[in-house]
Amino acid sequence: MTHSSITRSTLEQEYDIVVIGGGTAGPMAAIKAKERNRDLRVLLIDKANVKRSGAISMGMDGLNNAIIPGHSTPEQYTKEITIANDGIVNQAAVYAYATHSFETLSQLDRWGVKFEKDQTGDYAV
Repeated sequence: MTHSSITRSTLEQEYDIVVIGGGTAGPMAAIKAKERNRDLRVLLIDKANVKRSGAISMGMDGLNNAIIPGHSTPEQYTKEITIANDGIVNQAAVYAYATHSFETLSQLDRWGVKFEKDQTGDYAV
């Protein structure tokens, strides 16, 4: 029996706040912390790439479902979410999310969060 050696290294970094979970609540918590104090060192950790992560990021409420101008409208989004959930949604809350999602996406992008983009530099939809 042969054993391969595994090389492990440790990288130590310091943060003021560490948010665990990239679903809907995690990024919002990180945003609110930075809005309160832009000098905070905030780290957001998720278990995997958004394309293969948990139910929220692959579902109807993740930032990967932001309303990109020219591609969709808050009204369309609200209608689709309502249909997808058999009408059991708070349409006012879904509409509010849809209305502000691109602003939130843009803010995170300015802060250095990496979102998938196409060859022209636009957000991949």
